[in-house]
Amino acid sequence: MTTRQGHARRILAGVDPDIRADVANDPRSAIEVHYGFTVQPATSFAERGARGWCDGMSETTSGIILYRSTPGRRENFTLAHELAHHLVGEDDDCPSWLADQPDPPQLLEEVCDDIATQLLIPDERIPRALDGRKPGADT
Repeated sequence: MTTRQGHARRILAGVDPDIRADVANDPRSAIEVHYGFTVQPATSFAERGARGWCDGMSETTSGIILYRSTPGRRENFTLAHELAHHLVGEDDDCPSWLADQPDPPQLLEEVCDDIATQLLIPDERIPRALDGRKPGADT
């Protein structure tokens, strides 16, 4: 059985490791350099249902990613998430799988969240980041 995490891992396996490292280090620059998108902050987005406030939007056919400039590193996740929309759109299997699921729009957002997470914190970085501690709310 295919899962959203399985699709995320498979899609990411197709991204060159050097590009993944660049995205992890500087998502905005990496997206512009490696994917040719224009990445720019936007001043406002509308509220979107139960998912909270929209922090980003991508129009990949036009080559534009807009994001809400936020303090800290939250915008890195937003940018990686928007890049994930592009990666899913370029994939042959995931869009077909999504179409057969009960709530494709919600599941697409979750797949993109999984991809963004793996781009920014690859599995091999987790042990180093935890420094021997168990994962938890305080780590």
